[in-house]
Amino acid sequence: MSPATKGVEDPRLLKGEGQFVADVQRPGMLHLAFFRSPYAHARIQRLAVEAARAYPGVAAVITAEDLAHTNPIQLSDKLQPDFQRGLNVELHDPVVRLLGSERVRYVGEPLASVAAESRAIAEDALELIELEAEPLSVITGEAALAAPELYPGQVPGNVMVSLGFERGQPPEDGHVAHTVRARYVTARQGASPIETRGLMAEPGADGRITIWASTQIPHRVKDTTAAVLHWDPARIRVITPDVGGGFGMKDSITAEGIVAAFLAGKLGRPVRWIADRTEDLTAAVQGRDQVHDVELAVDAGGRILSFADDFLVDLGAYSARAVGTTANSALHAFGTYHLPHMRIRGRGFVSNKPPSSQYRGAGRPEVCFALERALDEAARALGIDPAELRWRNMIQPAEMPYPQQVPQRDGVPIHYDASDYPAVLAEALALAEGCESPPLRPGERLGQGCSTYVEASGRGPFEGARVLVEPDGRIRLFAGSAGSGQGHSTTLPKVCAAALGVRPEQVILTEGDTDLIPEGIGTFASRTAVNAGNAVHQASLQLREQALATAADRLRCPPTDLRWEGGSAHAPDGRSVSLAELAGLEALAYFRPNTVAWTMGAHVAQVAVDVETGGVRVLHYVSVHEGGPSLDERIVEGQMHGGVVQGISGALLEEVDFGDEGQPQAITMADYMIAGAVEAPDVALGHVFSPGDNPLGVKGVGESGCVGAAAALANAISDALSGAPLRATPLKPERVWRAAG
Repeated sequence: MSPATKGVEDPRLLKGEGQFVADVQRPGMLHLAFFRSPYAHARIQRLAVEAARAYPGVAAVITAEDLAHTNPIQLSDKLQPDFQRGLNVELHDPVVRLLGSERVRYVGEPLASVAAESRAIAEDALELIELEAEPLSVITGEAALAAPELYPGQVPGNVMVSLGFERGQPPEDGHVAHTVRARYVTARQGASPIETRGLMAEPGADGRITIWASTQIPHRVKDTTAAVLHWDPARIRVITPDVGGGFGMKDSITAEGIVAAFLAGKLGRPVRWIADRTEDLTAAVQGRDQVHDVELAVDAGGRILSFADDFLVDLGAYSARAVGTTANSALHAFGTYHLPHMRIRGRGFVSNKPPSSQYRGAGRPEVCFALERALDEAARALGIDPAELRWRNMIQPAEMPYPQQVPQRDGVPIHYDASDYPAVLAEALALAEGCESPPLRPGERLGQGCSTYVEASGRGPFEGARVLVEPDGRIRLFAGSAGSGQGHSTTLPKVCAAALGVRPEQVILTEGDTDLIPEGIGTFASRTAVNAGNAVHQASLQLREQALATAADRLRCPPTDLRWEGGSAHAPDGRSVSLAELAGLEALAYFRPNTVAWTMGAHVAQVAVDVETGGVRVLHYVSVHEGGPSLDERIVEGQMHGGVVQGISGALLEEVDFGDEGQPQAITMADYMIAGAVEAPDVALGHVFSPGDNPLGVKGVGESGCVGAAAALANAISDALSGAPLRATPLKPERVWRAAG
C-alpha cells in the first residue's frame, strides 16, 4: 500500500478557501429559479406566467413552449449486444424534456423557469405563476405494474427495463432441508451531499458558453447540453470547480442546468442556478427503493442449493441509469458463494416519484441485504452459526478466477478476480473479536451480525490523462475524471510522480475541464483508481520515454545509455538533462480496461438493542476490503469510513416517504434524517491484498463501505432479538420495537 500523505486539498478546504459553483460570481449575472409542480400526477390545463414576466427585475420567464425546438434528454446509453442477449434486457425509455408540459408526473417537476437580477426576485416572481391542473390517480410502488401507463405508448405496462437469467438445475425436493421465502425491502433514499446541485453558464464574446457545474460527469454535461440545444459541442466548455459530494446524485444530467445554458445563450448574460436543500430533497434524483422476493433453498448441512430473486426497482418518473441500477442488482446476486441454481428477474418501473439514478452502491446494497438476510434466516432455522454457513458456501481461492456464466454490462463474461474470500471474512471476525464492548444499559441486548459482498469496480469504457512539462520543471496533469471529494489531487499526482521520479508536490492536477482534455467519462462506480489512475500512469511513462529521447539528442548518446532518476536523464559521463530543461513535452493517454475489476469485502456489526424503545446503538463496526495496492492509505481509509457511515445512515435512519398521494413527507433536513458524528461509531478497517488485472494492480473502493452495511446491521439486530425477521430498511426504532415484541 502506498503510505498516507497529507491531503493536498485539505488545508485549502479546511480554511474555507474552496471554490464551489456558488462562489463563481460574474458581473450582470442572472439568478435562476424554477416553478415546480405541486402535484404528483396531473394534466395541465393552464399555466399562466404573464404576471411573472412583468415583475420588476425579471429578465425572462420560459416554459416548455419556449423550448419546443429542443431535443428530449437521451436517458440510456446504447446497450452492449452480448449483455443485452445474455440478460434478456428490454428497455423502453420515455420521452423526457427540459420542462414539463401537458402532464406532470412527480411533485417537484420543473414547469417554468424565471431568470432575474437576484434569487429573491426570481422566487417572488414564482409566486405570481398560476397553475390549473386536473389531478390524476397517483401511482407509487408495485401498483404501477397494474396501473394505466404513465407514458402511453412509450413504456408498456410502466416497465422501463426488464432483465433476468437462469442458470443451473433446480434442486430435487428430497435434497432441500429448508427454504427461506421472504420479501426484503430497501427504502428510497436521497444522496444529500453537503453541496447542493448547481450550475453557472456564461456566454463569451466569441459565442462560446462556459459552464461551471457541480457534477461528476463534465464531458457528459457538455455533450448532452449540445445535443438537447442543437449546439455544436465545440461551443461549450464545462469546468468542475470544487464539488462538495455527489454520491451518484451528480452523475445525472439536470434539466435545470441545460435551461441555464439555454438562457445564457439567449440573453447574452451569465445565468446561475443553485438548488436549495428542499429542491434537492424533493426534485433531485434518488436511489434504492427496491423490493426483493427471495427463495433460498439449503440442504441439511447448510449448503446452498438454489437462490431465486424476483425484484422490483421503483425508478420514479424516469431514470437515466435504469439499466445500470437494475443490472447491478442482478449481477451482484451471486455474492461470494457457490449458487448451483439461480433464477433472477428484475424489473424497473416508472411511478409518480422523483426520477432516480445511481446512488452510492447502485443496486449492490439492495441485493446484498436480500441475500445476506436470507442466509442468516437459513442459518438460524438449521441451527448453524451464520459465519460457519457462509464459510461452507464460499468460493475458494483455488477456484479463482471463478466464472459466473453471464456477461457483465460490457459484454465480457464474468470471472471473479483471484482472491481469498474466506480469509477476508476471517479477518473481519477476528477484528470484531478483539473489540471490547461497553457495559449494556438496562433493557439492552447484545447482537452481532456479518455480511459479505462482491463489487464490480473500475468500469470502463475509458479515462484519459494529459501530462505537460512546465518551464519551471513542474508537471501539469490533466484528467477527464471529476472528483467530488475523493482526494484526486493527492492520489493522481502520486501516480504521475512515481512514474517520473519526481516529488508529488511537483505535480499539479487539473481535472474536469473539457477544454483541457478532449474526452472523459467521470467519477462514479468506484472507477477512478483503475481508469484515471492507469491513464495517468501510461501518460507519465510516455512522457518519460519522450524525455529520454529528447535528452539523448541533446547529450549526443543513445537513449539506452541514459538512466532516468529524480526527474532527470543521466548520461554515463555524469551529464544530465532535467525535466525543467525539457519544457513543452507533452503526452496524452487513454486507459481502456478489458472489463471490470471484481473485488469483495466483509462487514461485522456489534449492536446493543433496547427492547423497550427499539433504539439501536452501534457499539463496534468492522469493514475488511480486499484489493490491490492503495494509491494512498489515508484516502482509502477515508473512503471506507465514509461509506460505512453512509451505509449505517441508510440502514437505520433514511427514508424518502411519499405517503399515498405522492407528496414528499421530508422536505427539510429536520425531517430527512442522516447520520452525523453522534451516530458514527469507531470503525475498524482491514485490507487483504489481492491485485487487479491492470498495470497498477488497483481495484475500486469507493462504494465498499456502504454495500454490506444494511445487511450486517439487520443481522446484528436480529441476533439481539433472537432471530426476529427484520426484512425492511430503515431499521427505525418503531420497526425494531415491533420486531422485539
